[in-house]
Amino acid sequence: MKKSLACGIILLATSSAVNAADLSRQAVTAIMAPPSFTWTGFYVGGNLGYMYGFGNAVTTGTAAFQTLVAPGIVPGRLGANRDGFLGGLQAGYNFQYGAAVLGAEADLQLTDLRRRASFTGAAVLGTQLTTSSRADLRYLGTLRARIGFTPVERLLIYGTAGLAYGEVGTSGSVVGVQAPALSWNGSTSSTRAGWVVGGGLEYAVTNNLTLKGEYLYYDLGRTSVSALGNAAVRSVAALNGIDYVARTENRGSIVRAGANYKF
Repeated sequence: MKKSLACGIILLATSSAVNAADLSRQAVTAIMAPPSFTWTGFYVGGNLGYMYGFGNAVTTGTAAFQTLVAPGIVPGRLGANRDGFLGGLQAGYNFQYGAAVLGAEADLQLTDLRRRASFTGAAVLGTQLTTSSRADLRYLGTLRARIGFTPVERLLIYGTAGLAYGEVGTSGSVVGVQAPALSWNGSTSSTRAGWVVGGGLEYAVTNNLTLKGEYLYYDLGRTSVSALGNAAVRSVAALNGIDYVARTENRGSIVRAGANYKF
């Protein structure tokens, strides 16, 4: 009886010691295990992409200029769609609450978007006229809110919207083909503000490195430029008051990829 009681006490003590050791190992493992990933924090990065600018609502001319549209001497409208590339930097901050992620991002990129269109019409006063329009987007920046969710820990799906701004150059010209001394010219450059909306995917490759793909649609409004006739034009009574006005829409789509370093 005494031997059985002693054996039970020994087994109970051994079991308690083993359980205590297991609990200690679990506690140490929990302390040493790396924390789960979070999107909360500041980040900086870069991006490269492709952009397609829409300018298919380019109108031309003053009222007197428009009288030359019906005979086919000048165009009533010029299409000026064009594509290009862009690249730049971005920085932002995310805050994660559960599966939801809220953030803000600012970016700035240079572009080579150039849009040109021209039309050569029927002859008037012994010469044809070539009417041209050009719009350039030299840089584009945005300041946007981002709202997303994480279907899995390291994947972020988000929508984004906010302010867009950029430097837009607009020019217009009319030149006499057989009489190049006759010409109308004008150009302007300004910083425009508008809006941007889009969405994207971002994946955390490591706790610090993320990769993303993004689509944005921007609209910087319309710009216009007046191309006034030179002295040769002003010397022809029939051309007095006929000036060219080019109006173009500055909007387009962007598809880009980027990488961020998260602090």
